[in-house]
Amino acid sequence: MSLASLKTVSLQRFSLNFAANIIATLWMLVGSTRAFSWVKPTFVQFAVFALLALGSNVLFSWLAAPDGSIFNEQGLVSYLIWPMIILLGGIILARRAGNQALVFVPVVLWLVADTLSALLQSLVQFLGSYSWLPDWSYSFLPTLFLVLFLWQTLALLWIFSRRLRIPWWERIIVLIGAVALLTIWQRNVADQPIFKQIPVEPVLEEAALYEQPRLLQEALARIDPSIAGKSDWYFMGVAGFSDQNVFRSEINKVRELFDVRFGTSGHSLALINN
Repeated sequence: MSLASLKTVSLQRFSLNFAANIIATLWMLVGSTRAFSWVKPTFVQFAVFALLALGSNVLFSWLAAPDGSIFNEQGLVSYLIWPMIILLGGIILARRAGNQALVFVPVVLWLVADTLSALLQSLVQFLGSYSWLPDWSYSFLPTLFLVLFLWQTLALLWIFSRRLRIPWWERIIVLIGAVALLTIWQRNVADQPIFKQIPVEPVLEEAALYEQPRLLQEALARIDPSIAGKSDWYFMGVAGFSDQNVFRSEINKVRELFDVRFGTSGHSLALINN
């Protein structure tokens, strides 16, 4: 069946159209053209999934952002570029095929896939922020997130190239070009997330330097005295690098962990240069 003869019949209930678009996207992600049989590309579905995709990506960026980050308009614009390009592609396809039902097909499928991908990334990021993931997995997370970003777009290109009956060698060229373009784009906008930390140059006053011995003595004075005949656990954490708040966060989390698991509450000390 060609794109010109593709018909999309909207179901009576919003929830049924919503579920059908999710099923269509799952078919798309495995490279099946059955996605065209399920997709319900209405304007309402487009608007809903556009909001869901945007919200999911904002959530992921917020979870991944370090402390002290603020909303970054440029990051939001960078994200909106791709759905706008895909929407434009749908308009061009619809005009060339003479089938107005195609207008929202590509962008709805992409937005649903992006929503699912962003929610999965948010879950992984949330688990990672509480150290609930295996230690070896953290080095693979950037690659995993890149693969998810590539997958949804490549799957969309694949099913459309199959429906358009593009020769296999042209499909390979298109997919390789898409991988290169998307990877380069993703690398270039990596420093422009939706939530971005604004670097602040630290200012060290001489008076603050002279205050350190007094502050240390006050912190030591708050340590509970030991009890004769009882062995106590003590914890001291040092975060000496002040340019990134992540070290302060890690020390505080480890301190809380020791206070709870090893009973070091009242016997713990955090020395943080921040």
